[in-house]
Amino acid sequence: MEKTAVNAFVLELGLTCDISNAVYIRPHVEWSQILDRDLKTALKTSTYVSVGKASLFNIGIAIGLAY
Repeated sequence: MEKTAVNAFVLELGLTCDISNAVYIRPHVEWSQILDRDLKTALKTSTYVSVGKASLFNIGIAIGLAY
């Protein structure tokens, strides 16, 4: 499917906590929704992508170094 843009709505909530001057952690929650009707249909019938209703929910913890 050729598209000039992907229409999606993404909502993310995260909080960065500094453990030291150089190390941080960031727990986060993310919800994404595909808005394009044609793209939703293509994703539902794809053998490579398992998205359900073209919605994705993600919970994670990022750990990083600030330098």
